[in-house]
Amino acid sequence: DEELVALYRSVDLVIQPSLLEGFGLTVLEALHCGTPVIAANTGAIPEVLSAPSLMFDPRDINEISSRIDWVIGHPQEAEEQRKAALKSAQKFTWKATAERTVEALSSIADADNSGSRDLKPDRHRARALKSTRKLGYDAAAAATFLAAAEIDKISTPRLLIDVTATARVDHKTGIQRVVRKIAEYLPAVSNSSGRSQPIYIGTDSSDYFFPVNFNQDLDSQYWDNRRDEPVRFSSEDTVMMLDSSWEFHQAHLPILKSARLVGAKVVSVLYDLVPVKSSAFCDPGMPIMFSAWLKSALAYSTGFICISKAIADELIDMLEAIKFPRALDIGYWHLGADFSSPTSGGPQTSAKIQTRTRPMFLVVGTLEPRKGHELILDAFEKLWKDGVDADLVIVGKKGWGTEHLIARIQNSPELGQRLRWRWDVDDQELQSIYKECFALIAASYAEGFGLPIVEAGHLGKPAIASDIPVFREVAGDAEPVIFFETGSAEALSDAVLEGLSRQSWSDPQESLPWLDWEESAANLDSVLRGGNWYRRYEPSTPSGLSVDFPIGQFEMAVSSGDEHAPSHELELIGQPQFSEVTNCFKLIIKVTNASDIVWSSEGDNGVKLAFALTDGSIDIRPENIEGTSIPFIVAPGEVHYLPLYISIEYLPAATSDIRIGLFQSDIGWWGLPLGISLVAPEVTSSV
Repeated sequence: DEELVALYRSVDLVIQPSLLEGFGLTVLEALHCGTPVIAANTGAIPEVLSAPSLMFDPRDINEISSRIDWVIGHPQEAEEQRKAALKSAQKFTWKATAERTVEALSSIADADNSGSRDLKPDRHRARALKSTRKLGYDAAAAATFLAAAEIDKISTPRLLIDVTATARVDHKTGIQRVVRKIAEYLPAVSNSSGRSQPIYIGTDSSDYFFPVNFNQDLDSQYWDNRRDEPVRFSSEDTVMMLDSSWEFHQAHLPILKSARLVGAKVVSVLYDLVPVKSSAFCDPGMPIMFSAWLKSALAYSTGFICISKAIADELIDMLEAIKFPRALDIGYWHLGADFSSPTSGGPQTSAKIQTRTRPMFLVVGTLEPRKGHELILDAFEKLWKDGVDADLVIVGKKGWGTEHLIARIQNSPELGQRLRWRWDVDDQELQSIYKECFALIAASYAEGFGLPIVEAGHLGKPAIASDIPVFREVAGDAEPVIFFETGSAEALSDAVLEGLSRQSWSDPQESLPWLDWEESAANLDSVLRGGNWYRRYEPSTPSGLSVDFPIGQFEMAVSSGDEHAPSHELELIGQPQFSEVTNCFKLIIKVTNASDIVWSSEGDNGVKLAFALTDGSIDIRPENIEGTSIPFIVAPGEVHYLPLYISIEYLPAATSDIRIGLFQSDIGWWGLPLGISLVAPEVTSSV
């Protein structure tokens, strides 16, 4: 300030040529410093200067130069004009501004005859909102500025971690295991880095979060630990949505928007995009719920942290496809792995998996459609038929949608011989089975991570894995890994034969190094609070601050013309499966977007995967169209796996021919490239 005043007083003339000003502080300061000033005759400046001879049209160069020449050539007259202008401007003082502000606010408060002014903060907020409605201000603008005006009670940075789902009921899922482990090791990481201890929060409503005493007995103490005093967010806060929060996204959205409006950072953890990219492998309700959560997270988040680089890249591609309008920090970190201490005396053989005289291939993971167990059985049944003498051991609990798979395992003539299924293995026994196996098989269609590959590699075992980006990422440069074409049983059987032919695989392998949970927590903290982000997404057309929090473009573009069908490919994965419970066939269709446009089911021109009954001449019957909507989007070049459910009530005969294609409301079918014959309850197919 001292330097600025000195500059004002040292010059011969101050010039303010603005095209538009809301006030004109420069003019007022120059007048008070005793310096001649000339200024534009636009905006609010005439209110402050009130001297026509000292003003000019800012678009007229000749007029500006004429005013400069007059002031320099007529210093006495210019000084008289300055004094007159200063006298007129005496009304503009900070004291007068403060008095006017207090008067205005008091009139608003007095207009509400609700009694005592000694109110709690929530009452003040409610009255302020009520007053803005009376004044007729735009509600969105009022909310934005009232939030920004909240008093910042917290002066030090805080890390607030959402643990709502795990705190309510710990189902021992993979995500909840991550939540537990990060909560266990992050305090020590915070101590060593000199950062503040994390604060765990949860909520059961859309009103506020409250602190949670995150200990080992959460299920019984969650409600007892609830605090009546809610968490008040500050501009110094970072909120990390670590838990599986899609079930609670409707409650979280308004709270986290309010956190954003006062300047807090909100970072969402993304474990995978399977529900919106591979919905065929999910419970039918999950893609709808997850898609809604993802849109909420895009609305309130300032950043995302993913559990692998592959998922981070998928997220960035998605943001670009929907033209997301705000900048986002994108990071990733790798999960830790628990490796039991080696048992004394060397590896112990599982009591239920006896020592093998033939090579044993191991599959680890919950039995569910996306893990590719059906594909693995297809490959090994072919290998056994061809005379390959090898064992297949499946370790994992029964998941959803596996009735057909369970029946197939239980009815296999190899069960108890060359095929075993274990669903009750603890960590120590699993380590023994790893050490006993010849190689691991990971045949997933989609994953957010690849922990079995990490575990096998850490114990010096090779792996055969489907060729998906995240498996290549976690395997790194490990030599004893064979990748095969995702979804191909033939490619998997060839990979098994190749592995068996490698003499080096029979020898002990070098252990694949990996993170423990403390190192994993440290890496997460280095991204979240250390700024070690992977990428910063920048929109091509950014949007400003708004309570609306726009999240991009989702509606399908209109296509036109006879050659309207965007380039695409459809492929049946596996065989259609009939459920006697629902009386429906379920088909898994691999859908490839080979066009340059984004597909979506939203809007009047949305596209969906559908089927139509046919006769010998492929006569389409539009009234019989049933289909599956795209949960989110399909970006150019992407492959998605969509389910198609066909009820037998739509099939006119025991054997029915149907055609499958993509259908858009404004143009109809994009062709019907896939033909299927359905026979209930047995199924045959042809493409």
